Amino acid sequence: VESQIKEMGMAVVDGTCPFVKRTQELARDLVRDGYFLIVLGKKDHPEVVGILGHAGGRAMVVQTPEDVEAVPRTRRIGVVMQSTQEERKLPELLMPLVARCKDLKIYNTICNEITRRQLATEDLAREVEVMLVIGGRSSANTKSLVAICEEIGVATHHVERPEELDAASVKGRSRVGIAPGASTPD
Repeated sequence: VESQIKEMGMAVVDGTCPFVKRTQELARDLVRDGYFLIVLGKKDHPEVVGILGHAGGRAMVVQTPEDVEAVPRTRRIGVVMQSTQEERKLPELLMPLVARCKDLKIYNTICNEITRRQLATEDLAREVEVMLVIGGRSSANTKSLVAICEEIGVATHHVERPEELDAASVKGRSRVGIAPGASTPD
């Protein structure tokens, strides 16, 4: 996409997060060095699409353990991750890759801030009666926070806009937790 924009004579201002940019560069380097690239993430997420754009077609996305079964057996596999992946889910995706190659190179490209936010949300959800997770409906990191809270079993409400906040959902509750998705505007 960037090349097409430049070919049209337009200036490009790259606002990519430096952490995501590093993942794109690692993906490009892994493919250049002969690795088949695995991107752990959500197939249609813009970040993942951007990473794939640097892989020259020698890549696939893995989101579930079932996806790993479709990974071709090859000599070398390189792995990068969508920055908003949950670290606790990595073993179930990475361990089966060991049997699919002789040389496995893994880069943990999960954003430290995302991991910190997930852990803090998990801790908070264990202490409250209801959680309000604020962020966009299409935000992967916000959806992840909602899933974390729901797995704990606390009543959880995903709120994107102020008018979605329902007073009845917190009425009579003495402990309400609030967690913002990482891409949520102040």
